Amino acid sequence: MNKLIFEIMNILVCYAVIAIHEGASKEPCSDTYCGPSAFSEVEVKAVADFITAQKGTIKAFIDFHSFSQLWMTPWGWTKKLPADYEDQNAGAKAACDALQVDYGTKYEHGSIANIIYVASGSSADWTYGAEKVKYSYGVELRDKGQYGFLLPAKEIIPSGKETLEALKALCTYVYHH
Repeated sequence: MNKLIFEIMNILVCYAVIAIHEGASKEPCSDTYCGPSAFSEVEVKAVADFITAQKGTIKAFIDFHSFSQLWMTPWGWTKKLPADYEDQNAGAKAACDALQVDYGTKYEHGSIANIIYVASGSSADWTYGAEKVKYSYGVELRDKGQYGFLLPAKEIIPSGKETLEALKALCTYVYHH
């Protein structure tokens, strides 16, 4: 069961909408496996179909992951910044500033390819590029690697609370812009 969940998470992360470049693998056992084809998994297809059906009405999209404490904007497939980067990054900064208030947790923000590595097929790239959702993000939640994917129970509620504050700040930013 854990292997299936891990595979689904990898496919959600790696849509492979864009041709395979650096950062994605066709090897099923790889951490960066993108699946056999774009939207190949039923869960991913359902989310994609929902977003596509809402064309023009979705103002923001966030794909949450763990771990690394990053709030990332498109693009992942190239280090070039998108046309809306300044607005996207300002929204990310507002979220990160709010996130830090209660527990002092610091997140970095910037484009996917420039803050971590080139990664093709990100859902933030797809929602921004194909579906025109200006405020599209990939967020890596707590921690910085000490616990990795096994965040201790004592950190879950603080992570949720600070993330809620970040979401409120981002929603306020998007509403005013």
